[in-house]
Amino acid sequence: MELASLLETCGDTTVLAAAGALVGFVFGLTAQRTRFCTRAAVIESCQGQLGPRFAVWWLGFSACWLAVQILVMLGALQPQTSRMTLSDTGSKR
Repeated sequence: MELASLLETCGDTTVLAAAGALVGFVFGLTAQRTRFCTRAAVIESCQGQLGPRFAVWWLGFSACWLAVQILVMLGALQPQTSRMTLSDTGSKR
């Protein structure tokens, strides 16, 4: 099923809520299994200890950043057309 037909069938709100729940569940499960904890990484770095928690946090951050950049390069992600970056100032482009 394509995204456009899913949006027409179920509506924006339902599809976005389901996608958010799925991403949250996958992230939560992964974070629990890998013991990923941003709070622990911040405390570790504030104490001047750059240990395993801080390293895992940077690995996760770097992987996300790299994935987004690759998706933008491939044209699969177009942030300039995102609802969050569009402004309604009335100015013409």
